Amino acid sequence: ILDWLGHTEKAETLLVSEATSWEARKQLALMKQRNGSKDEAYYWAQELILHAPWKGESYDVFSYIAKQEGDYELEEELKAQADIVFEKEVQLFSIIRQEYC
Repeated sequence: ILDWLGHTEKAETLLVSEATSWEARKQLALMKQRNGSKDEAYYWAQELILHAPWKGESYDVFSYIAKQEGDYELEEELKAQADIVFEKEVQLFSIIRQEYC
């Protein structure tokens, strides 16, 4: 919200101070892309994958950023990886439901 209100520096400071959280990294990546900082957006998107490779949304966020940057080959690679991870998530949730429900 701070970024949308034009307080980008405050938003960045706040998010960086919370950068140990997945959500803060996600918002940093998206904010950097919106503000034209491709390299920094890619950095934070890669951080999502490094810190939560089991989360399909990590790949989706990076895929979205790559698409916005016109990097369609990278977008497709990340989409494919997201699909693989999402399928594994579905399988794991199915096993958990069978075991505990």
